[in-house]
Amino acid sequence: MKYKCTVCGYLYDEDGIDPTTGEKNVPWEELPEEWVCPKCGASKIDFKPVKGESISDEEEDFKDEDFEDYEEEEDSDLDNF
Repeated sequence: MKYKCTVCGYLYDEDGIDPTTGEKNVPWEELPEEWVCPKCGASKIDFKPVKGESISDEEEDFKDEDFEDYEEEEDSDLDNF
């Protein structure tokens, strides 16, 4: 399972390697509550599980609601012609 930092986007992969120690990551539940994001220092509660482990980092960064906002803006731009 992967967990994504909602502050900086860092992905914690339970099957990955800890960048600070070089050792295999531990399961999310075994991380201490005081554990922080190695990239930005955000707390463990600032991480959300990634739905569907096959999603790439780039695809995860793209949100459906952002696309919907774009469609609305695009439609309003067409009304100006």
